Amino acid sequence: MLDMFCFEASTLRFTDICVLFKSSFHLLQLQLQYAAETSALEPPHKYVPWVVVDGQPLYEDYENFISYICKAYKGNKVPGACAKYSSIGILKVNRFPLVCRKGVNTLWDLLERIKTSLLSYIDDVTGLL
Repeated sequence: MLDMFCFEASTLRFTDICVLFKSSFHLLQLQLQYAAETSALEPPHKYVPWVVVDGQPLYEDYENFISYICKAYKGNKVPGACAKYSSIGILKVNRFPLVCRKGVNTLWDLLERIKTSLLSYIDDVTGLL
């Protein structure tokens, strides 16, 4: 009852609130869709970013993905972006990888808890609609 009183006392229109709720709900649905796609990756991802070229994960060498794409390319005409990779093969950069590993990083664990909470929230909200 108090919530409705506060809403009526505000200058917000009900239609504006509905539009905001629907757009937020749509964005949340997109996030959940992409989370499901990520969970279904083959091979399963172990951290982010997770880059796979021609079925092979690049692991920590994801920043050199162009060289892997060029090596996997099977066409007759080599794309211009591949010109510098054709003669030298795949270059590896040896430095500390900037990845978040599942089960190792607290950030990954936090993201998993957020995903679980969002899924539960969506179930509750969709039950009300």
